[in-house]
Amino acid sequence: MVTKPRRPWLAFDEAALRRDWGSRPPGEVALLLGRTVEACRCQARRLGLVRKRARLTAKLAARIRALHAAGASTGEAARRTGLHQSTASRFLRRLGLAPRLRPGEACPAACARERKRRHRLARGMGYRNYAAFLLSRRRLRYDAQHPGCATRVQATICRVLAFGALLPRTLAAFLGKKASRQHVRQSARRLVDYGVLCLLADGRYALAPRA
Repeated sequence: MVTKPRRPWLAFDEAALRRDWGSRPPGEVALLLGRTVEACRCQARRLGLVRKRARLTAKLAARIRALHAAGASTGEAARRTGLHQSTASRFLRRLGLAPRLRPGEACPAACARERKRRHRLARGMGYRNYAAFLLSRRRLRYDAQHPGCATRVQATICRVLAFGALLPRTLAAFLGKKASRQHVRQSARRLVDYGVLCLLADGRYALAPRA
């Protein structure tokens, strides 16, 4: 039986996991990273990441009351306390305070209705959820720019290498502020694993010849 080799966790994969693990559903995080839910759970345990539900403690309640008395909107109170806007609205209602929305801030109930509508549309098109639909559209766009690419940095690397082989530091200079040198190296190595690029003997990356 041939076993599929495990894909290593790179630095930007772990950074994305640290950023999204506590704020997104596990299935959505796994979809965005292109991994299974169990793989994301195992890596989160190795990194010491936990998913905690926000609780209305006495200290947090006093801070929310103070912000509401000072005239802060629900969105501003959520940002200052590190909560999601819907969670801040729920805590305000539990404290007997009316959520206050400013122009430009979305109503949590309207956002929930919009998420349900998008979810129904995505399921009707055969996708697991709306995030899967967006991810597939993004990958199709980058794959159309250059076959085998799944991210913006990968597609940009292939467009630059179409003019000739380059060293990683030269690639990073071409991309400018779009990505760091480490991100460029990791994306280039992944493209080599995918067979899109090839690594020359002098350390330069070049487009792999198409069959």
